[in-house]
Amino acid sequence: MGVVNNLNQVELRKATVGHDFGDPIEIVSGDPRASGICSQMESMKAKAKLQSKKKTKVIETTARSPQVRFAPGEPTFLTSRSITDLGLVYYAQAAAQQLLAGFPSVIFTSGRRDAKQQADAMAGNVLQNRKWIEQTYLPSPEREQLQCWVDSHTAAVTQAAIAAGLAGIMAKWTDAQKKNLSPHFSGQAFDVHPVAGDQGTALKNAIPNLPNLRTFLEKEGGLVIWHADFERT
Repeated sequence: MGVVNNLNQVELRKATVGHDFGDPIEIVSGDPRASGICSQMESMKAKAKLQSKKKTKVIETTARSPQVRFAPGEPTFLTSRSITDLGLVYYAQAAAQQLLAGFPSVIFTSGRRDAKQQADAMAGNVLQNRKWIEQTYLPSPEREQLQCWVDSHTAAVTQAAIAAGLAGIMAKWTDAQKKNLSPHFSGQAFDVHPVAGDQGTALKNAIPNLPNLRTFLEKEGGLVIWHADFERT
């Protein structure tokens, strides 16, 4: 704090009390006009400590809604949708509940989709592979219609532009046409976030044993996507 020199004068000195996310916090001590310097310094310390805690707070997870960090370099967090929010038909929902019971950390990324949601999901994959639709879905008039749009709109090079074009086509389809393309439209399918290591192997081995499973795919059009769809037997 401020000190009195041998001439009985108060000397002013700077003291660094901490950092505010990279910027040093300095105060001038010994200022006779600042009798509250001590309390000010303690207040600044407490504020910096609180801000630091907030910035480094660990995100908690639950079995129902876990959050996992993407690979290094991808700061986004992926949050699992609850089974209720997936909008599945009852037998697909029962399968999802069975999977969650055996693997509480499983991440459900998709369930029932409307035309816009389906278009958004497809567009992200088309960005990486312009033939993704053709290489992923079974032959059908609906598949050909969508792939034809992608092939004929080479200027559509953003996810938003591709999604808008695909959504415009699918919005005119009947429910039967939508189901003919993807069981996501009818709530008969869900996707889960791929997991590496022993846990991932165990999860992949469990999915084919779920009741009423029709198809389990680990890749779609060359992209790693864990997809399971169901048909009542």
